[in-house]
Amino acid sequence: MAGLLKPDAASVLIGAIRAKYADLVIHIHTHDTAGTGAFSMYKCIEAGADIVDGAIDCMANSNS
Repeated sequence: MAGLLKPDAASVLIGAIRAKYADLVIHIHTHDTAGTGAFSMYKCIEAGADIVDGAIDCMANSNS
C-alpha cells in the first residue's frame, strides 16, 4: 500500500517486460499513497500494459 511505483519507473518496467514477452498479459495494480498512482497507471498503459487497476486515496479517507 505504499504506492512506490513512480511514472517513469512504470514506463521503463512495463516497456521492458512488453519488449521481452510480447504475448504476456500484463496486469498492474498500485495504490495512491504517494499521490502518483493514476499517472503511473497511465504510463503503464502507454508502455503496453493490458490491465491496470488502482486505488485513490481521497476515496479511502487516508492511505488506500
